Amino acid sequence: MQMSKIPLQYGREGSESSTWHLSEDLLARIGRGYVRDMALSPDGSFLVAATDLGLWWYDIDTCELLTLWEAGNAASNVTFSACGEWIAASIGIPLIEVLDVKSGKRLAGLTRAKNEITSELVFSPDRKRLAAGGMANLFERETRLHYSVETWVLQQEGRASERIESEHIYAGTDPIAFSSDSRLLAFAIPTKELEPYNFDGYPANISKTGGQLGKNGISVCDVTTGKHITTLSGFNKVASLSFSPCDRFLAVGDYKGPIRVWKVPDDLSSDTSSWSLYKVYQEIEDTDTSHYVIYSPEGSLRTAAFSINKNSVVVREPESGGVLFDHMGDTSFYQPDFSKGERLAFASETEVHVWTVGKKDSICVSQLHGLPPSSLNFSLDGKKLFACLWRFGIFSWDVAFPDRAPHVFKPLGKSTLKTLQNERYMSIAVSPEGKLFVTSGDENILRLWELNSEMPIATFLIQTEAITASFSPTANLIACRDDSDKIYIWDVTTGKLRDTYISEEDVSDTDLTFSPNGAYLTCGPCYLYDVVRREHIDKFTSENVEFQTFSPNSAYIWDTAYTDETIRLWDIHQCEVVMSLRKPEPEPWEEKKVETLTLSTCGQYLACSLYTHETKSRLFVWDTHKGDTPIVTFEIGIEFISSLIFSPDSTLLASGMDDGTILLWDLKPYLKNT
Repeated sequence: MQMSKIPLQYGREGSESSTWHLSEDLLARIGRGYVRDMALSPDGSFLVAATDLGLWWYDIDTCELLTLWEAGNAASNVTFSACGEWIAASIGIPLIEVLDVKSGKRLAGLTRAKNEITSELVFSPDRKRLAAGGMANLFERETRLHYSVETWVLQQEGRASERIESEHIYAGTDPIAFSSDSRLLAFAIPTKELEPYNFDGYPANISKTGGQLGKNGISVCDVTTGKHITTLSGFNKVASLSFSPCDRFLAVGDYKGPIRVWKVPDDLSSDTSSWSLYKVYQEIEDTDTSHYVIYSPEGSLRTAAFSINKNSVVVREPESGGVLFDHMGDTSFYQPDFSKGERLAFASETEVHVWTVGKKDSICVSQLHGLPPSSLNFSLDGKKLFACLWRFGIFSWDVAFPDRAPHVFKPLGKSTLKTLQNERYMSIAVSPEGKLFVTSGDENILRLWELNSEMPIATFLIQTEAITASFSPTANLIACRDDSDKIYIWDVTTGKLRDTYISEEDVSDTDLTFSPNGAYLTCGPCYLYDVVRREHIDKFTSENVEFQTFSPNSAYIWDTAYTDETIRLWDIHQCEVVMSLRKPEPEPWEEKKVETLTLSTCGQYLACSLYTHETKSRLFVWDTHKGDTPIVTFEIGIEFISSLIFSPDSTLLASGMDDGTILLWDLKPYLKNT
């Protein structure tokens, strides 16, 4: 299929993707959203990334972005049909759309029963059916199948159809695999039968904490009749499934390492014992390795092993033990695509790697996808924007060129994945001279860096893992909270521990923040610490304040107590309110609780968002000299704003979004009369 056959819903006339699908108040969007799923076209021409912004199409040959489909509609799953003519995607909850690749038109709309969340989509090889696996809405008590796999019969004439009802619904979940003749469907199940809700709304065999269904069994069904054929057991946690091209074998990848191959009987009506375990391959004895199995068109079994501890991706042929591809370095947890065993796509921090069998190395498609930033900061001249992305490092962009790939500061180069021994990047601070400083830490060491340096300025030992930290360039002090909620304050010049204390309030979900002059430190919603006097300022309580940010002169602090109708500015010394702004009246889908808040460098402008229950939010900006009414309110079709920051001249407001993007709002039209 030629590139010209892909409809360019966006991307015509060389427009930059940072301006696609933007409201008029936005100057640009940095990033393209967190990748929920990826799919390679069967011929290897295209890569499609499903994000909260829609479906991003990339040309593999040129490594360039082509277009955006379904703009503004959150896509969580994507898959191609066997010949690449159709594509299916989960668009919101519970809608699934089948689209024609050549025209971009919708061919079918499928709705999952009971508003289920889809976790995987698979076309049958003959393209006559689509299967989806996922989780039911746990708030619907009448639902009996908490996790289910559904199938639909698709129209084959290529014409659009109305909403299609599902053909069969099975108790199970992903991974899902069709047999090569499209007759059998295999999917993961718990070996214990799924149960209906008990009295408190949770099935007894699903963890309340994780909400995860056990995947230690496999169910095989005949999709032509809906009849259950067999159940296979003995797995730790099923990671992937694949039928051989001849349909004589079913391979199963386990998260703990073993690859099991089951022999499929010729007579499927015979007793289930005829499904015999044919071979077992022990790939890697590593509890943190995920194994994806796939048969090539020629019938060779291949595995892609993603190791967290080793930061590696290895493709092997288990039968020969040969290694086809070995990639060392940081890899992300985006869902990889091992397309027919011929091509593998997986993401790292700033690139998507695409490897083809027979090639030594992968090609790299520059990608601007990511996770919600925990904090943002501008350089002193406002030309660069910095985002703290925890284990991913510190990302920096040139504000004038938001489509360019970011620079990543991650000097220790450790894994982005979930292991407590890896470095966590916690904050970035700008000194009055314009220098940028980064705090990071692991299980028992806190580090202070100057941005882009190869060695830390200082290191500090702590008793347990560093959870959050803050640096005051003015006072040359660094503060850290460990996972026991103990607060440490060091003098960076001498390297000596200046103070330690344990907050009397619950500070587990809050950051540390120094005042601009380094004289005060907040370490909880109402806990204010006098660094100079080395004492807690006990005039404030959890009943009356929720601290947010200091004034530029450090003498005042803004708070947004949930119980109060206003956003208030407190005189720290006098413990009295000197200014207040009335909170916006919440919409039915909002609360009066302030989610994020920031103050401009000059102290005149304040921006905040309210906590919301829907996939939309509002961003308010005040001129504090003009009273209660915001000078502008921005409507955003995204649920959560993770961070806010004004540019040094206050003309730009950056908002870190839950979808992994950063929005740049133009404030110039609203500051003209202020």
